[in-house]
Amino acid sequence: MVQENLLTGKPNYQNGSIVNLMQSIIQTLNPSKNPGAGAYGELDIFPIKQSKKAKRVALIVVDGLGQDLYDILDHKKALSTWHVGTLTSVYPSTTASAISTFLTGSAPKQHGITGWYMYLPEISDVATILPFISRAKKEDLVEYGLDPLTLTNSESLTKRLGTESTVIQPAEISDSAFSRSMGQGAIRQSYKSYEEFSSLIKGFVCGNTDSSYLYGYIPTIDSTAHHFGPYSLETKVEYEKVSKLLSALFKLAEASDTMLITTADHGFIHSPPERRIYLTDHPEMKRMLSLPLCGEPRTAYAYVKEKARKRFTAYIKDNLNEAIEIEESEKFISSNWLGTGTPSNFLKDRVGDFVLFMKENYAIYDPLPNEIAPSLLGVHGGRSVSEINVPLFVSGPSN
Repeated sequence: MVQENLLTGKPNYQNGSIVNLMQSIIQTLNPSKNPGAGAYGELDIFPIKQSKKAKRVALIVVDGLGQDLYDILDHKKALSTWHVGTLTSVYPSTTASAISTFLTGSAPKQHGITGWYMYLPEISDVATILPFISRAKKEDLVEYGLDPLTLTNSESLTKRLGTESTVIQPAEISDSAFSRSMGQGAIRQSYKSYEEFSSLIKGFVCGNTDSSYLYGYIPTIDSTAHHFGPYSLETKVEYEKVSKLLSALFKLAEASDTMLITTADHGFIHSPPERRIYLTDHPEMKRMLSLPLCGEPRTAYAYVKEKARKRFTAYIKDNLNEAIEIEESEKFISSNWLGTGTPSNFLKDRVGDFVLFMKENYAIYDPLPNEIAPSLLGVHGGRSVSEINVPLFVSGPSN
């Protein structure tokens, strides 16, 4: 088994995270755009000379392709020519939070999307945020009058750019409430195969469009790594398909006036069955909660009954200390894991009373009675370097 890097890694929001990458893209396409007070700086390893020659910018996000995973899977150096360096994701290192950063240009401390499960006081219920449904009843949150972008108190990046944009996503999510809302102002296109995706990207790279910005999303490495494990043969095969696709696109971009950028939302670690904690095995702990655990299997938010807070922390230290580090949520917000600057006024509602950081390769699950307990071999959302660090690839005009 490959040993992932479980050392703690904190996002570099100063000049080395995906938030800073998005600021660099904004300045490339709209240099007159005022970043505003307290805005995040640009990326320190962004190829400025290349960006100044580009007429268009395409960003492809490969879900789950962390830097460590890339180092392991790319043994044939298929993409090494275009590998610029390493970025950090945001925190938590997970799709819901990171994709919201790609689509708004802001960090979780401002956009407030804090994980797969989020408590929304607006409806006094827990939401599954990307499908945009209530967790227990599976009801469409649009029917409650909610809108994903409104929940972030942000403007979509495609509107912020002030230029025509295109968003390319898999057909199964392209028309979802989350995709429609967060991609406001963009032309939305869908694909059902790598061939279709490649064709759409090639059209943009070659200038067969009025759009000057494109966002494309590839989910397959993530879904494969979740089910089979990040270091499985199945994930390796999927990576080889994706790297072949990207290599062809990077070569095409070299002879174009399009800057083609590729990165990821997070990395992965392997979590075997013996490292999974289910609250069904800890009924005393579960009784102290006022809501099911929210967030992610690697970073969970605990909403604890007021009279049980001291007992809750004591229970974890006495029974789960080898697996969980617990911290008060107010301290978590002020520690800048979620970003820098002023937090959104609804952030505290979305991180509970305590944050449960999972140590090593532990994961925690709190399934509802109508849910099947997850058994994921690959997980993310935690503080390890393997989950936080992501690669950056850039191709485009160089002469």
